[in-house]
Amino acid sequence: MRQREGLPDQAVPWRRICLEVIFSRLILVAVALLARMAIRPGPHDEPSKQGVLQIFFQWDSSWFLSIVNQGYFYDPAKQSSVAFFPLYPALVWTLSWGRTLDPIVVGFALSLACQAIACCVLWRITMRHLRNEAMATLSYRLMLLFPTAFFASIFYSEGLFLCLLALCLDASDRKAWWEAALWGAALSLTRSVGIVAVLPIALSAISLAGSPRRVTIDWGAAKAVLGTMAGLGIYCGGLWWAYGDPIAFMTVQKNWGRTLASPLLPFLDGFHNNGTPLFQRTFHRWSLYGFGMVTAYGLWARMPLRWISLLIVLPLIFVSTTVLDSIPRYLLTVCTAFPILAHAGVRWPMLGAGLVLLLAMLQTLCVILFTNGYFFI
Repeated sequence: MRQREGLPDQAVPWRRICLEVIFSRLILVAVALLARMAIRPGPHDEPSKQGVLQIFFQWDSSWFLSIVNQGYFYDPAKQSSVAFFPLYPALVWTLSWGRTLDPIVVGFALSLACQAIACCVLWRITMRHLRNEAMATLSYRLMLLFPTAFFASIFYSEGLFLCLLALCLDASDRKAWWEAALWGAALSLTRSVGIVAVLPIALSAISLAGSPRRVTIDWGAAKAVLGTMAGLGIYCGGLWWAYGDPIAFMTVQKNWGRTLASPLLPFLDGFHNNGTPLFQRTFHRWSLYGFGMVTAYGLWARMPLRWISLLIVLPLIFVSTTVLDSIPRYLLTVCTAFPILAHAGVRWPMLGAGLVLLLAMLQTLCVILFTNGYFFI
């Protein structure tokens, strides 16, 4: 479906969206607290964690907090904090006034605010392209209901990444190239895959005009492309200056068992799948199958190529490794999937209702497993 040029953006119902974000997260908190009382702790549970923030402060959260408190360290033979990009911990340190305020509270608040902004911007992007308020509303609700969406509101960088990617896409749509450059640079300072934003930026610069139609290119997009690349370059330069290894964040991945691998591995029994619980393996595979179906529908429905480019490239990057524990969490960040799903859900209301129910059930299950130490995602 092509964007209708020349139509002004409709005002974003940000108050309603923010209330829905807060209310939905409170429901997840209630689910987690009830589950902690009713379910026996799992193998990864820490019984000392009892508070609301503590039970969601798991796994990579400790790495981000160590960067906030102690800065980076690098040992090529050990798991090292250089694997985690700097913008999220830098913002937590800054907003906590150099840890004068509790950085954990600040980090959770930052992530929640970023998730709310991401929902507002996604509503605007969807409305701009699809011109259907029901689709715009369903798009951010599906993002909130995605099984691993709770990661965007806890002490992880997913919420910040989602927010910055949505802002970058929005600025590219409006051809506000300097703004896109800023968001793109911040995006690639949040996670290495942020560099992929150069694809939708470049595609936003290409348009068909005239009769007969001719391809025109807005070369102003080069500013946004270079800005996005600069963010990654800044971190690589800092690593080179501090440790003599500009790709230290990649070097240490082997200490988590991660190396480059064929993207076909998630679909093969054996190799890293040996010993992986059936539910976890099935969840990973069907997450990828689902995104494949969304991509196919997006192509059939003639959705913007800038959306499709992210749906193809990001999952391919995510699966090209020997460790796939985090695939469902990573897929959350492919925010262009949700407007496409919303298009299908509004077109076929029974499908939309089924998607909402299925995603809500899966998110509830994931929250219960995650906060009780049963499921590493």
